Amino acid sequence: NNGTTSSVKCPDPKSSFRSFVVYPNPFIVKTTVYFTLEEDDEYELLLFDSKGARIARLSHGRALAGELNTVDIKDISRGLYMVRLQTSKSVRALKVAQER
Repeated sequence: NNGTTSSVKCPDPKSSFRSFVVYPNPFIVKTTVYFTLEEDDEYELLLFDSKGARIARLSHGRALAGELNTVDIKDISRGLYMVRLQTSKSVRALKVAQER
């Protein structure tokens, strides 16, 4: 270490997401991801297992500001998962449990 420091500006998640919810959670047959963005933006919704391995790309595309987007999750094995929503400005993740 040479004693210098550097700073990295992290995106402010409040500036990108108006809402991001998975309901019901935990679930047995199906759950739905609901999200709304503050601004028009490209997004990608990914599903990871409890070990961090990517299971599926649930959805991707362009979301319009203030528009409610919904994506269903079903036909997955019992266990704990992470749903990650990424835009050009922010990333958020939520845990979801399948209890079949």
